[in-house]
Amino acid sequence: MTPEALPEIAELLQAAKQHIQQNRLTHATLKLQSILDAKPAHRDALYYMAVCQRREQQFHDALKTLEQLVTHHPDYGRAYQECGHNWLSLNNTQKASAAFMKAVELNDALIASWRALVNHFSEQGQQEAAAHAMQQAKNLQSLPSELVTVTSLINENKLYLAEQICRQYLRKDKTHAEGMRLLAEIGSKLQVLDDAEFLLESCVEFHPDYVRARMD
Repeated sequence: MTPEALPEIAELLQAAKQHIQQNRLTHATLKLQSILDAKPAHRDALYYMAVCQRREQQFHDALKTLEQLVTHHPDYGRAYQECGHNWLSLNNTQKASAAFMKAVELNDALIASWRALVNHFSEQGQQEAAAHAMQQAKNLQSLPSELVTVTSLINENKLYLAEQICRQYLRKDKTHAEGMRLLAEIGSKLQVLDDAEFLLESCVEFHPDYVRARMD
């Protein structure tokens, strides 16, 4: 298929994700390959291709796909998390743990990586590190799923999408402490400093004991 004949990539990607959710992995792979034929470095297509390969137990193929992904997108934390899952399936706990640590270094909203690190540090007798990883996982689990997504998008520098989701969530829970803090963080990164300051002041007023907002 030539790039000119290619349907909208967003539509193909959405269809592929739906196929993955329905465990129709062959169909998903065909959609993803259509994207990659036109755009070989497409981040999400490479990522979901690796997910399909892992779920088909093609672990070495998945790792090759992920190698391409991190070559083109070295700051994408989810790529390293996916590497970790594959190395675990291949019983290489050392490489798996290194991948999970890199994942949370780049994106601290990846719950699966924190959970994997709890097991790793516990097995290594590193109780302080295990406790830290456990606390990070608990903090994320305590958040609404929308705000976990927002945190992840901020880490990926997708600030406008993060802002849309955060504002949408705050419409139904107007004074959620972490929601207000996250929206202020987005404002700060976008250099809308007056709005960020107002949000943080309001957050502290509603939640005087919320340390993260006071620190910001």
